[in-house]
Amino acid sequence: MPKNRSDDPSLCACICVILCFTLWFLIFFAFPASYLIFLCIFLPQDIKFTTYQASLTQFNLTNTTLFYDLSFNVSIRNPNHKPVGIYLYKMEAEASHDDRKFATAPVSLPSMPYYLGHKNTTFVHPFFRGQQLLSSEDYNKIIKMYNSEASTGVFSIVVKLDLQGRLRFGKIKTPLDKYQEL
Repeated sequence: MPKNRSDDPSLCACICVILCFTLWFLIFFAFPASYLIFLCIFLPQDIKFTTYQASLTQFNLTNTTLFYDLSFNVSIRNPNHKPVGIYLYKMEAEASHDDRKFATAPVSLPSMPYYLGHKNTTFVHPFFRGQQLLSSEDYNKIIKMYNSEASTGVFSIVVKLDLQGRLRFGKIKTPLDKYQEL
């Protein structure tokens, strides 16, 4: 009687070796390589912010009132490659001194929503002008730092940009999200 090929133990062993090798190859080479290629193409880089031409024409603390006039320019660059774009829906600047916020100002973008394409740069010009009434407690806390900075003429003012936007990968858009940049 002829022998059935499926009963041959050497054939079963060969098939098991081929299946194990294929599974091992997929797990250790094909999936990681395709994942790395995906990351290289679609992993978005952070938006680049550069501040230049800052001008502080007034920063006076009189009694419990802070008078300020600060303007500066910011370049916003999308360093990503072709498929990654950025939609900006809202931008707001927040200024603080000695960890106390003293001003908030909306930043006007060229259009709403504003699309910042790949390898593209746009410029915005936030400014803060006005006065802030301080509580006597806040005044007592910052007066020493203010006096020491006023004597040198260099003030430690931190400006944060609050963004609301989304990323675009080709034709796919991510959900709307908030970001905060310094």
